[in-house]
Amino acid sequence: MIEDKDKEISKLLDDNKDLHQSLESKPPVDHNGNHYTGMKPFLLPLEAMLKSELHNMERVQKREGVDMTYLKNVILKLLETGEVDALLPVIGMLLQFSLEEIHKCQQVWFHICWSPEECGAIWSHHCDHQERSDWE
Repeated sequence: MIEDKDKEISKLLDDNKDLHQSLESKPPVDHNGNHYTGMKPFLLPLEAMLKSELHNMERVQKREGVDMTYLKNVILKLLETGEVDALLPVIGMLLQFSLEEIHKCQQVWFHICWSPEECGAIWSHHCDHQERSDWE
């Protein structure tokens, strides 16, 4: 799986490089045939899409090496204590969250829990009613 992702990343990098070489080798013109400097406007969305896809693939590749036991323990600690400010960035780093994803998690967490003590109490109460084997 990692080899497939590496091949796909390599192909995208090659495609991006080929596009840039193609742009540099041709004199830029607009739709009327007039010469101008800068990137062709119709290629800007393509370049942005390729950069975004490349960034996402790099995040996926980094995510594959995560120690799942460590991640499990960090998530459990977050749920037990409600220490969002300290532990959410750790989870975000391990899972390669984007800034938008971090903000979404913070908003949801703070919408549900008004204080860390309350979150810990809610979680403890819930765990008291569950079999320990359900969580392992």
